[in-house]
Amino acid sequence: MSDTDNTTAPADPTPVVAPAAKAESIFDLFGTNEQAEKTGVWLKYGNAEFLLARAGGSNDAFTNALSVVMRPHARRLKLGRVKAKEANELAMGPFVDHVLLGWKNVVLKDGSVLPYSKDNAKQLLTDIPDLYGQLMEDAQATSTFAPEDISDIAGN
Repeated sequence: MSDTDNTTAPADPTPVVAPAAKAESIFDLFGTNEQAEKTGVWLKYGNAEFLLARAGGSNDAFTNALSVVMRPHARRLKLGRVKAKEANELAMGPFVDHVLLGWKNVVLKDGSVLPYSKDNAKQLLTDIPDLYGQLMEDAQATSTFAPEDISDIAGN
């Protein structure tokens, strides 16, 4: 057998390059629906649904109200002397006034349905601090208000 019978062609050293994909805009990653940030989106937790506006972003009413509430505590906040529980209590008023805009199907332990009101909201969030934390987290998240993810904007 000759050397030419058992050899293969050398590998092509040129790498294969996939076609260039359209570059994703930073706005695609972080853009939001400003209308939804102000009027709210319905989010479902079990059978309950909560209408949440953005806690930040384009919701200037919340940002301004939170600033007013926090201003007297600015020095303590800067020094890290405000405990998380106190900060949450301070933020609850602006949250209820400007972020938690309504709910449906909030059922209590006794099976009764709790109607939405600001007073009921403050009591519910005080009684269930983990619910308050989850609602606040979701209301702050850019992804909650991403244009392509919004199918149930309030008022539509």
